Amino acid sequence: MTSDTLDDAATGRITQFALGEGGATTVDWTVLAGGVVGLGIATMAVVSRGTEDLSNDIGLTLSGIASAGGQLLASLDFDDGMGPFVGGNVRDVPGFGPMLLLDGTDNRGGIGTSATFDLDPDAPYTQIAFDMAFIDSWDGETAYVYLNGEPVALGTFTHIDHPYLNTGDLPPQMEELGVVSVDFGEATASQGGYFNASHASHYIDYTQPVQITMATNGASTLDIGFGTDLNSSYQDESLGIDALTVASADSP
Repeated sequence: MTSDTLDDAATGRITQFALGEGGATTVDWTVLAGGVVGLGIATMAVVSRGTEDLSNDIGLTLSGIASAGGQLLASLDFDDGMGPFVGGNVRDVPGFGPMLLLDGTDNRGGIGTSATFDLDPDAPYTQIAFDMAFIDSWDGETAYVYLNGEPVALGTFTHIDHPYLNTGDLPPQMEELGVVSVDFGEATASQGGYFNASHASHYIDYTQPVQITMATNGASTLDIGFGTDLNSSYQDESLGIDALTVASADSP
């Protein structure tokens, strides 16, 4: 065999090796698997806080429903959109996750968003629970909940203070609606949202759990709405609603 023949044979083997796909699947899978693991770790870091907060809210709500001898009738976390609500927008709010959001652009007074829920007319009581998030630069504006179209002020808020209606301090219009109690969980302070002005570093956002218990009085449906008197867009200030549940209860 001549040297030219040897060179041609070696060149052929090198070419065959370069073009061969043996083992490529293993290499490709290793790279792909590594990428998927990295993406999973990054995703977990982003969503873990919101998921943990929501799971805690759901756990507390379900334990409260069970202790009251009730049944869960509806549950919304707004991860999949508006659900039955009309009005407002669902946004993935930085630091909070997906929420039903109201601002002064689409709600400057009156009902900004509402939905009708089925009740158990045979249950003595109905419990409505939700989280209200006061996001960004509130300046003494008020958040409202509407029960069958009637507004009830739950609290005012500024970015340095967070007063709200005390448990048991029911205004007359709530008593007329059959409301028995309004219970507030511990407010959670955080910094998120959209407001990024140079002086925004001292602005504190709050998430406030709320539970309203009312006499069912044989009703088969209940209209639940939310509103604000905000006067700016969500990039400046907004009200977020999350972790909403409606349940029947045997006791208040």
